[in-house]
Amino acid sequence: MRFARKDTVLPHGGGADGLSPMFVSKGSRVFYSIWAMHRLPEIWGDDAESFRPERWMDENVPLRPGWGFLPFNGGPRLCLGQQNALIEASYTVVRLLQAFGRMEPRDPMPWQEKLAVTMSSLHGTKVALWKRQ
Repeated sequence: MRFARKDTVLPHGGGADGLSPMFVSKGSRVFYSIWAMHRLPEIWGDDAESFRPERWMDENVPLRPGWGFLPFNGGPRLCLGQQNALIEASYTVVRLLQAFGRMEPRDPMPWQEKLAVTMSSLHGTKVALWKRQ
């Protein structure tokens, strides 16, 4: 959530169709959803809902460089735990790769998002692991 610092007019978002200009008065609360921004067909194309991590590397995306994928937000509001989370995730992946030679998905249910403060699998992740010999 943010607060408008001054009266402003957004180019669209108003009207019944969301295409008309919208007035935002100084002090108004403004909410945004990074989850929704990551899935905008206007930016990412018709397959915005598809899992294609390489899309975040596309230099033709009409966004400021480095601002296409914001799992930890950015700028002065950058998550203080970003480096800790990335190090912990990297360490866990490396240890799994060192200990197990093979992994197979064993999930009987299709992927379904569970939305909370962070996103996860609604039914968990079920896998089979084989120890390295």
